[in-house]
Amino acid sequence: MYRYAYSLSGEEAVSSDWQSANKSAKLKRVELSCSRNAPFIAIPGMIKMVEAKEIEVASIHIPFGIETEMGFGTLEERQSHLEFIAEFLRQCAPFKCRNFTMHSGPERTPQEIPDRPAAIQLLREGIAKLLPLLKELDCSLNLELLPRNCLGNTPEEVEAMTSGFPEEYIGICLDTNHYNGHADLIPSLINRFGSRLKTLHLSDCDGVCEAHWLPPQGILDWTAIMQEIRKVPQDLLLILECYGALDLHNWANKRPLSSTRIRSMEKTAAILESIDKINWNISF
Repeated sequence: MYRYAYSLSGEEAVSSDWQSANKSAKLKRVELSCSRNAPFIAIPGMIKMVEAKEIEVASIHIPFGIETEMGFGTLEERQSHLEFIAEFLRQCAPFKCRNFTMHSGPERTPQEIPDRPAAIQLLREGIAKLLPLLKELDCSLNLELLPRNCLGNTPEEVEAMTSGFPEEYIGICLDTNHYNGHADLIPSLINRFGSRLKTLHLSDCDGVCEAHWLPPQGILDWTAIMQEIRKVPQDLLLILECYGALDLHNWANKRPLSSTRIRSMEKTAAILESIDKINWNISF
């Protein structure tokens, strides 16, 4: 079984534009993506909306940046980052949210990660310290497959980060935009990650770099992706993390209205649900 949601930034969540658009939206399930600059800005208002059953926060994206990386830095720095994550999780407790997405850290150059296994081991030590709190809050910390030179940029590294931990509390978030150069392997990763897979960030790309286009505007094989998703026995959250194509007209610093963005997510979900019925071999 799977459910759809869409990515909602904390900044958009506090806007009157989004709050108005949400009233008429059909898709009322989100991943609240919290900014490192204002990590708690949307939490009080969104908690009230959840209590009023105006929205469902099905996943929360922990702010990503230096403040939340646990695989680098001094012992004191890593402890500080660990305390920030723990406090963030506690602040979000009223949501009773099952899923939390986490990056292993910001992007670094190869020279900044001379020993990737050692960095992964430090990250695992941090995760182990968070485990009692995750059990207390009954939530899953889902490590995301990341792009380029980030720590966790291959299936092997994500598996090394999560293996051995209880699957109930430590999972994987597969971002379909992040394994560039290997677009053909995305469907197989759904099967490979197995029962540890909890969420997916769905968007399309050009195969070179992450683009976060609306599916099926890029090169990914969405028929195969949806076929693999439907085989998964556990509950999955399919998070539409799309914005690229909607910003192409961003002249004069204008952005699409929240109502336009939400409607595009709803239409994308409808397309994905019937993707196997589309004839891609048309004559031009």
